[in-house]
Amino acid sequence: MSGVDHSDQLISYFPMRRKSQKWWKKPFFHLLTLVSIQTAIILNLHKKQHGQPATNLAAVVKDLIIALVDKDVSYDAEQDSVNLLLARIRERHFIKLCPEKDGGGKSRRQCKVCVDRAKKSGMSAQERKSKRKVSKFWCPKCKVGLCLDCFEIYHTKVDYTR
Repeated sequence: MSGVDHSDQLISYFPMRRKSQKWWKKPFFHLLTLVSIQTAIILNLHKKQHGQPATNLAAVVKDLIIALVDKDVSYDAEQDSVNLLLARIRERHFIKLCPEKDGGGKSRRQCKVCVDRAKKSGMSAQERKSKRKVSKFWCPKCKVGLCLDCFEIYHTKVDYTR
């Protein structure tokens, strides 16, 4: 390797105009492009040696992104909500007192079951506010406030609003 310093070229290639700019974006995507092209070249040389057809750059980039991100690219929000629902019912959860506020005062939360039942019954927001149920208990795993009566209902019934 020659003793040539290329730092001046890099600085001119990636100028920082303002401190608030995300300076790392331009070099990152430049390097990602270089890696993609080099990978495509090496892959096509390997395929040529083994008598296989060449792959285009777009397919190589797609495969690289999938490999970098995750093997399972598909995300199903509906399936995720079902898993959360099953976790709420199947896992063991324990009721605890709400953590104290930073100022040391008592912390209370609205009971999720009582609020959702009031919403489902068709009460207006004003009626719900006047009849809201505030509890000093909560489920730390679910991160919801619950009354003592509603804790068991929330963790045993799929539709806890009935």
